Amino acid sequence: MQMDFMNGFRQMHKAIDKEIEQRTWEVWLADRPHMEKFISFSQYLSKVKQHINADNSRVHKSKRDLNKLVDDIVEMDKKGALKKKSYD
Repeated sequence: MQMDFMNGFRQMHKAIDKEIEQRTWEVWLADRPHMEKFISFSQYLSKVKQHINADNSRVHKSKRDLNKLVDDIVEMDKKGALKKKSYD
């Protein structure tokens, strides 16, 4: 089960990378005639990925923070704080 999840995760990550590359290619083609200084697609893609990685690093939490959050949610569930409310 764990291996299936990891394979699926890798495939999803690869698909996202391909989508980013395709969209970046389209934007690069549109920007190309307007560039003051020409840069290659690989340089352009590298800058886009650096920007994405910088944004992602601000969002990611440490494993310890995530484990604490999960522990808090489990504790709330044990206390009944997460019981589904009925609105009938």
